[in-house]
Amino acid sequence: MAERGAQVVLRDPPRPARPRLAVAEAGQVAAAARAGFLLWYVTLRWQREIATALAPLGLTHVQFVLLAAAWWLNSRGEDPNQLSVARQAGTDVKMTSEVLRKLEAKALIVRTVDAADTRARRIRVTERGGELALAAVTAVEGVDAAFFRAVSDPGPLLATLRTLARGGG
Repeated sequence: MAERGAQVVLRDPPRPARPRLAVAEAGQVAAAARAGFLLWYVTLRWQREIATALAPLGLTHVQFVLLAAAWWLNSRGEDPNQLSVARQAGTDVKMTSEVLRKLEAKALIVRTVDAADTRARRIRVTERGGELALAAVTAVEGVDAAFFRAVSDPGPLLATLRTLARGGG
């Protein structure tokens, strides 16, 4: 704002200088944006197909992942707590607890108080839960096989996905 006699003139604040990208960098940013959109689109399509395969079994995708993680840990002789199941599945601990309660209500798992830590719950898959986990793993593997059939050489794709899953480094 500047004053001239009795008159007040308002001026726009100065605009910060926009960084200029080199043409090659701009192309890389655009390619990354396209890659991000394609990854989003492919993920949604894959998730829809997984959900369709799991629906007849009465499981959501996250219920399947947590049931399968607990089942796998149990099959290795482990008696995991909720934190161990969450770590195995790569899920949020609070959300894991909520979903495990739903699996318990379906009689697919049993949660018992950990004798060493009464705040923790040990997870054991029931016989029915184990049968359902096996059927669900089979269904999901079938979806994966069909979905990725179009990839002639999955090695480079898997290497890229592993890199991205680790945080890109």
